[in-house]
Amino acid sequence: MTSRYQAAFLMLAAGLLPVQATAAPAPDSGGYIKPELSIGRAYDSNLFWSAANPQSDSIWRVSPGLEAGYRSDKFTMGAFSSIDWLASCEKSHD
Repeated sequence: MTSRYQAAFLMLAAGLLPVQATAAPAPDSGGYIKPELSIGRAYDSNLFWSAANPQSDSIWRVSPGLEAGYRSDKFTMGAFSSIDWLASCEKSHD
C-alpha cells in the first residue's frame, strides 16, 4: 500500500473523510440502475448542552441507496431510495 492510500485509509478509519461511492453514469437513453453508499461520522463533545455533566458521543452513519430510472429523447423518469443506519459509539462516564 502506498502512503497516499494509507493516509486515506487512516482518515476514513478516523471518520475524517466522507465517502460516497456511485456506479458509472447511465447511458444517454434506456433504463439504468445506480447503487450508492454513503458513510460518515459525527462527534459531539456535549450532547445535552450541560455545563455540569457534559456527555460526548460519536455516531457512525451508513446509508445504502439505489437509483433507478429510464431516459429517452421524449421523457425521463427516475426514483431514488435510501435508508440510514446509525451506530453510536457510547463511552462510559463514571
